[in-house]
Amino acid sequence: LNPMTDEFLFQAAETMDAWSLNMQGEPKESITIKGSMDDEQPGINNKESDFTDDVKISSVDPSVFALLVTRVETVEDLAKNSKEEIELLQKRLQEAEAKLISNRKSAIPWRIIGEQSQPTPADSGESGELKDDDEDIDETEEYQLPKDIYSVITTWTIDRPPLWIALTVVAVQILLLLLLLVDQVGSSAEASPQIFPANVPSIVHACQGLAIIIAILGQDDLRSAIEGIFDGIPTRFRGDTTFQTIHRIQWNFSHGVRFAQGLLSVLAATVLALQSETVFDVLLNFLGVKFVSELDDLAFLLSELGYFGVDCQQAAKSISEARFQQDNRNKVAGRGCFQWLAKYAHIIGVFAILGVMFGLFVRMIFDQNSGEVSVTDVRLTLSNDIFPFFTLFNGCYRISSTRQTYDRRLVYEQVGFESDGGKFAFCSNMDGDKGWTFHIGQIEDPCENFVARSEATKTFDVVEAGRAQWYVD
Repeated sequence: LNPMTDEFLFQAAETMDAWSLNMQGEPKESITIKGSMDDEQPGINNKESDFTDDVKISSVDPSVFALLVTRVETVEDLAKNSKEEIELLQKRLQEAEAKLISNRKSAIPWRIIGEQSQPTPADSGESGELKDDDEDIDETEEYQLPKDIYSVITTWTIDRPPLWIALTVVAVQILLLLLLLVDQVGSSAEASPQIFPANVPSIVHACQGLAIIIAILGQDDLRSAIEGIFDGIPTRFRGDTTFQTIHRIQWNFSHGVRFAQGLLSVLAATVLALQSETVFDVLLNFLGVKFVSELDDLAFLLSELGYFGVDCQQAAKSISEARFQQDNRNKVAGRGCFQWLAKYAHIIGVFAILGVMFGLFVRMIFDQNSGEVSVTDVRLTLSNDIFPFFTLFNGCYRISSTRQTYDRRLVYEQVGFESDGGKFAFCSNMDGDKGWTFHIGQIEDPCENFVARSEATKTFDVVEAGRAQWYVD
């Protein structure tokens, strides 16, 4: 800015002198402009300025010179402010550079994992540490192991307590999932010959579908297991030296158990959702499975807090702080079909499992609406004490040959007397209530001309309705 100001002032002086010579008579007024260009600017080759003497310029109009002086002073103020800002920026850059150099010198070095742990003179020092100028390690390629118990199984050796505690937690987790499935399926089998309900309201079907989708997409263990199996063990790590002994067998075992637990959780969530007959039951079963499937995360958190001893606390802390890097991880270009599959395997696997489970859910809806899941035969035993000649209608009742339904509930006919015998049907509006009704002969409307009726119920299962209180009309 200053050389330009120097030149600008001289040009202005020369121009105004020329104006004065062209004017007749003596100038009315003279203005003296003083300036100095002694201040040096960083980065500018300053020359000794000739503008050291006072410049006397004659003018007819003094306002022109006043404006000129104001603009020159403004330019000099801006130059001064710019100089201060540049000095401040240079100081901050120097401080940042010093901090980066300090952090780099004190940073934990990268080491090679497994069979490549023995360094070569070309790429490492005597301690197995990579040189600081190793440009192959990109910060965007760094990643961490999942913060759960399965990472302890992946990295800790068999002679260390953290591994056995982690295996115990996983065994309890899988056992709870199996007990949950067995108890739910077993109790349903005792209550009804069918494991799944005959049918449920549409709102329950919608809730079941959402629960299945959320359970699968939210299953971190399943996704992490698929990704870990296809990616393989990392190439390098930065952290506790324990990670240098990670073995491929241990890595695959850990991720195999993780996958089995995740798949079992998804299966349990799907089965329990399909068994639920109310929205509350769907949500309750979903939360139960979710709690069990996250026990490994809870155990890891408790380990960090020291609840399982100093060794487990140190193991959890090391996993939380460690960074890993793998050559060509998540890279597709030029690596062939397998590398493409390895990158997107967890996405393909999760959506494949989602497709299978959701397909079972859709199939269940069709089977329930068609009566495939409903009880096909029931046996009725009545007494003459209830109504004269009621014993004539004792015997076996079966789903109607035409699979006739009322409000998505099947009609049951007396075997051998399909036209004139007894029949069970569902009434959707019986004095404002819903319930099952018993008829003799043809049914025109299940809510009219019935012989007996059940108490108010919305069940799709005639066996469950048979356990309710019945009233003779």
